[in-house]
Amino acid sequence: GEPYLTYTKPLGEYTGNDRFEGYSKDLIEAIAENLKFKGYQLILARDGKNGGIDPNTKKWNGLIRELLEMKADIAICDLTITYDRRNAVDFTMPFMNLG
Repeated sequence: GEPYLTYTKPLGEYTGNDRFEGYSKDLIEAIAENLKFKGYQLILARDGKNGGIDPNTKKWNGLIRELLEMKADIAICDLTITYDRRNAVDFTMPFMNLG
């Protein structure tokens, strides 16, 4: 979410990773430069959700599902580390703590 990742304005004038701006983009660019890797693609979770367990299907949605299905290698976002999420995927140390 904002300010972590937003669409670059004006919309429609940019392609690829240039479609985005914000802290998450800056962070992955710094990591890529430091670790010397290229060719990554920024994507948003297809369903637009952070990641929760659907009470009906008992399956993950959002970013957590993208990671579990290996459609994403990492997720950079403002995501609360819950017990269930921590048991589903690995987390790094938080870069910001509030409250």
